[in-house]
Amino acid sequence: FNELEKLIMRDVAIPYKLLRYINSAYFRSANDISSIKQAITLLGENGTRRFISLIAMTRLAPDKPNELIRLSIIRARFCETLGTLGRSAIDPSNLFMLGLFSLIDAILDSSMESLMERLPLCEEIRQALVSGTGALNDYLETAKSYEKGDWDAISRWSAHFGLDEKGLP
Repeated sequence: FNELEKLIMRDVAIPYKLLRYINSAYFRSANDISSIKQAITLLGENGTRRFISLIAMTRLAPDKPNELIRLSIIRARFCETLGTLGRSAIDPSNLFMLGLFSLIDAILDSSMESLMERLPLCEEIRQALVSGTGALNDYLETAKSYEKGDWDAISRWSAHFGLDEKGLP
């Protein structure tokens, strides 16, 4: 945590974004945060990894519309949360990465195939992103169906995951 705190403190924008992130309703705490170290401790390892992924994604293509980045972040969180709700044995952090990188081809103006060759992602994520197959693809397709308001597909996906579709939102 000490090393991570030093890295974060090198750029004034990152601590500011970290404190705004930690102050969101999702992390709302009764106590005020008095240091970066306290903030990353409160987030924990997975939360800090997620935060760093989000910061990296926003800086990846500053010339692209914010909506592309926002949608990839929403997909990431949707897929991750979906993985914690059902009877899934899939690591939610893999699902977060799946959603986060689901629009990387549009963000970087390159083919998904060539991008996946250069990224050290697990085979399941690559398979879902490149060919739209595999167990992880079901999560991404559920997120896409929800984005489009395809409620018939949402009913099917909810049943597939063993979820109450009314509880999905």
